[in-house]
Amino acid sequence: ELFFDYQCPVCKQFEGLYGSALTTLAASGDIELHYRTMNVLDANLGNDASVRAALAATCADTVGQYSAFHNEIFAEQPATEGAGYADTALRDSMPAAVGITGADLTSFQSCFDTQATKAFVTTMGDLGVQDMQSVAKQVATPTMFVNGKNLPIGDLGNPADLLSVITQHA
Repeated sequence: ELFFDYQCPVCKQFEGLYGSALTTLAASGDIELHYRTMNVLDANLGNDASVRAALAATCADTVGQYSAFHNEIFAEQPATEGAGYADTALRDSMPAAVGITGADLTSFQSCFDTQATKAFVTTMGDLGVQDMQSVAKQVATPTMFVNGKNLPIGDLGNPADLLSVITQHA
């Protein structure tokens, strides 16, 4: 389980370093990867950009484009922490960048505009906080659990050795 917040600069760095290796391991069946989207930075930064980005990602999932959209959100993360994401970027330019078009775009935008997945996003964020507090004893992103146990991010090392490190912590 990978706990992250779309506004978290360290999460973006983590994704850049380990994201491809994790998705490759998941695609090959070597690991089961669960993304746990958090929105803890909204309160700290005084905005709702984490929730809106997570909302857009879950709407992208409804049209089969979660992974590409997830990557695009991090690619487009504002350089200044707390600047947030513009709705036009989340609703229009990011879907275009990942190839969401036609009926899928209409469906995605309707989902985003009506906040159809907001209850899911906020519930998952709240549950993520509870899980992190019970296992890691703190709420911080990124955080990784393997079989319900905290795997310290600092233990990951080289992305090429990721499977070995995950296996050792399993």
